[in-house]
Amino acid sequence: MTQSTLTVSKRQIAILAIALVTLIILTIVLAPSTGSLQQRGSTYGRSPEGYGAWYAYMQKQNTPLQRWQKPFEALIYPNSSAAKRYQTPTQKNIAPPSPITMLRIGTGVSGGMAEQEWVKSGNVLVLLGVKAPATQADFTSDLPNPLGQIRVETSRRKTLVDGNQTQETVGRLG
Repeated sequence: MTQSTLTVSKRQIAILAIALVTLIILTIVLAPSTGSLQQRGSTYGRSPEGYGAWYAYMQKQNTPLQRWQKPFEALIYPNSSAAKRYQTPTQKNIAPPSPITMLRIGTGVSGGMAEQEWVKSGNVLVLLGVKAPATQADFTSDLPNPLGQIRVETSRRKTLVDGNQTQETVGRLG
């Protein structure tokens, strides 16, 4: 019987050690952290930057609001196939009475015809967390509300194509 011996040179050990250290460093650097950018603004997160925390805060303040966790189309077309997909056996898809104020968080601006018609019919759509270039023009608007006047003050407004005027993205405030 012959016995083979496995010999590993110092050079091979050094290469393996470098590869192992590199793998460990990459794992640490590339691993997601608990406060990752993917979680920021999450409806389900209760962290300070999560909208779930904002919703819980508003509930504690006894602010009358209803959380709509269905597609916007299910609100404006309660009998549509999209709305029926989100209907539970004990729940009928009935849209809330109009006019209402809808706060849409971080989904971008679609600005479809249905949304524009919904706003024109007296409803208010507030878009929160939309990233868009804006001017630094001061702006104040008083909005009528059954619970009292709402004042909106901001210094960020969207610039129109001609560059001379500013406006809101969907509909007019006030």
